[in-house]
Amino acid sequence: MNRVVAAIMFVIIPLISAAVSINDITSANKYLEKLKNEINREEKELKTIKNTKEKILKQVRHIQKKISYNEEVLEKLNERMSKLKKNKQKLTLEIRDTEKKIDRLKSRLKRSNIYIIDNKGYTKLKLLMFSQTYHDTIKNMEILEKINSKLLSEIKKLKKASQKIEELKTQYDDAESNLKKIYTMKKNVSEDLANQKIKYKQTLALLKEDKKSKEEYIEILNEKRNALQKKIEELEESENKNSSISESGFAKAKGKLPWPVSGKVIEEFGPKKIEGFRGEVFNKGIKIAVESETVKSVFDGTVKYVDWIRGYGNIIIVKHDKNYYTLYANLDKIYVNTGQEVLRGEQIGSININSGNKKSTLYFEVRKQNEAVNPSLWLK
Repeated sequence: MNRVVAAIMFVIIPLISAAVSINDITSANKYLEKLKNEINREEKELKTIKNTKEKILKQVRHIQKKISYNEEVLEKLNERMSKLKKNKQKLTLEIRDTEKKIDRLKSRLKRSNIYIIDNKGYTKLKLLMFSQTYHDTIKNMEILEKINSKLLSEIKKLKKASQKIEELKTQYDDAESNLKKIYTMKKNVSEDLANQKIKYKQTLALLKEDKKSKEEYIEILNEKRNALQKKIEELEESENKNSSISESGFAKAKGKLPWPVSGKVIEEFGPKKIEGFRGEVFNKGIKIAVESETVKSVFDGTVKYVDWIRGYGNIIIVKHDKNYYTLYANLDKIYVNTGQEVLRGEQIGSININSGNKKSTLYFEVRKQNEAVNPSLWLK
């Protein structure tokens, strides 16, 4: 984003109205080379943003799915926590009731301890000794059996209740442990959800920044073209109407002009769509991928402008006849000066073709008065 702001600042800086003299070219080029490097870095950054747009959109879709999934997980965890809490409360009541039941059983057993089954034989003997008749003895033995049977049943109930309370306590501990795990899971999921939402907002902000960067880039292109248009208009106004060069020669040469440099056209004249952006830029010239360093004038004329313009680099504007101009941009070196007359095929500059992986190009325009025309129709 900072580079975009810096780019706009470069555009706002007024263009040098007067041509750089031969004595200033060396020092000016050193300074302009630094600006040129900064522009290259900015353009690479914009290209990176453009290339990663689809990746960012995929990330947004992925984050949206993850947020939706985490919200579902949180909802299920909340339901499970609610059930566990209810179960825990139920277990607490059951444990309390069972403990009361055990206390009652213990109290009853304590009151009846004379009938403990371990003393069964001795008790029978005492009852037999004090019985008056055989019938009484049988009756007492039956009573004793009933009492012992009841005590045995109470003891079994006590054991069963004790086992149940142990089971309930185990279930309670399990519920407590599960509840703690659920709390931990919920905390982790909540934190992850919060992080994903932050990431989602940041990603959307990046997309908005990408769109804004493209709009600013389009604005920069339009501003630099307007600046160039203004410069040509100024040249038109200051032009000496009594030019010594033929008034009609250039017009007659349409379709017969030599190429300014050997190479292949990689960007045509006309509107150019910017991918991922609703607008478009109108190319007022053509871009040629160069195969040789030499840049030549396509027709006899007078050099009207030599300078550096942002987005175009070093440029030369040559006037042919009264109404025609040709523009040569993105030059590494310039061999002519303002006011110098040049001939058709004369070398006016050069482009470095040994720039590593970067494709060396020449930007070329043909203008009739203030209107850009298709250069491809003029070249043979």
